[in-house]
Amino acid sequence: MGSYQNKSERAKDQKSSAIMLLLFGGAGMIFVLLWAFNILPINVSMYNRFLSCGILGAFFLTILIFGFFSIASYNRLKDSAKEEGKLADEICEWYRKELTADKIDSGLFPTSIEEVPEEERYFRRSAKIRMAIAHKFMNLKPDYIEELTDKIYDELYGDN
Repeated sequence: MGSYQNKSERAKDQKSSAIMLLLFGGAGMIFVLLWAFNILPINVSMYNRFLSCGILGAFFLTILIFGFFSIASYNRLKDSAKEEGKLADEICEWYRKELTADKIDSGLFPTSIEEVPEEERYFRRSAKIRMAIAHKFMNLKPDYIEELTDKIYDELYGDN
């Protein structure tokens, strides 16, 4: 299972990628145009100039196109990040009302809680938190549920 990266982080990554692609592609296209119109004094034969400008132009144009696709992807992710933020707020509100350390621990430990090793307590509690989240909020990705579980566990049992 991979680690979860929330959509706002992915949107930031996409935005920085788009900026770099657009800057690099734009600078490259400017270089190619300056060279093609003989403004840059690079002396090569006409055939080599057209061939080089054609290949480099196609390369930098491709980079520009990828930059524009990255901007479109960033806009989609930005909108999705807002929705994900609302969902995260809803989940936080729910678990703060419904999940307490006592409710999670009830029924998990037939003997004294101190007799159960710390690792086993973690796994039992995490499984119960995961089941509660999955039951209340269906269709969440498993890695997102895992991230939420860790966050809730740390908030409830972080000092233990």
